[in-house]
Amino acid sequence: MKKLLSLTLISLFFFSLQAQDEVDKPNFISLNVGPSLALKDYQSMDSLDPVNTNIGLALSIESGFFLNKYLGLGLSVGGFINPIDRNDLANQYQTHANTNGIVTAQSEKWVNVYGMVGPYLSFGGKIIRIDLKFLMGAVNSSKPEVTIEVDEGGGQSLKQVSAAEISTAFGYNYGAHLRLNVFGPLGIRINVEGISTRQQFDNKVEYVSSSESLTTQEKMKTELKNLNLSAGLILNF
Repeated sequence: MKKLLSLTLISLFFFSLQAQDEVDKPNFISLNVGPSLALKDYQSMDSLDPVNTNIGLALSIESGFFLNKYLGLGLSVGGFINPIDRNDLANQYQTHANTNGIVTAQSEKWVNVYGMVGPYLSFGGKIIRIDLKFLMGAVNSSKPEVTIEVDEGGGQSLKQVSAAEISTAFGYNYGAHLRLNVFGPLGIRINVEGISTRQQFDNKVEYVSSSESLTTQEKMKTELKNLNLSAGLILNF
């Protein structure tokens, strides 16, 4: 099985090289959609900053304009949305806070949008091409409001609200794409790409108990990393 897969990949590579002369400048524009997987800090949490996230959705519009057969400049505008696992958040909070009370958690979704530009390297021919990219630009991240409530019984309760916040910072978009020409200039594009940025939030948290309330605020830096797997339609020109 491994030998068959290796032979197939080698055959595709040499087939692409054979067809290389048919492509002058492999410009393209594509629309992509697929799952988004959270990694690193973006997938973890602590008692003040719950950000444990589930698989979400990634969307993007991307284009590449080439100086020659191999080198081009790419532009990508897109976003990825990840929901917070509220049940897991409640269970983790119960452990961290060492409480026997009933814990419930409510949260909206993390929403991240970006715009990036950078170089493209492209190999292959008219039917099959592989693109490598490293783009840089801005990422705008919306940290959702998260509410945790603890009912300890006997009229005793605690409510913790982490405020919704927005931050914009420098980020990277890197990955590889496989283009398969289907009909004329139209084709299918399969994408594997990473998104990375380091955002800073004010991290305003309000605590409300049965007897008093307290608000804290402390700068928090969170490294957001996502692996986006998508497919889409592509127009080659």
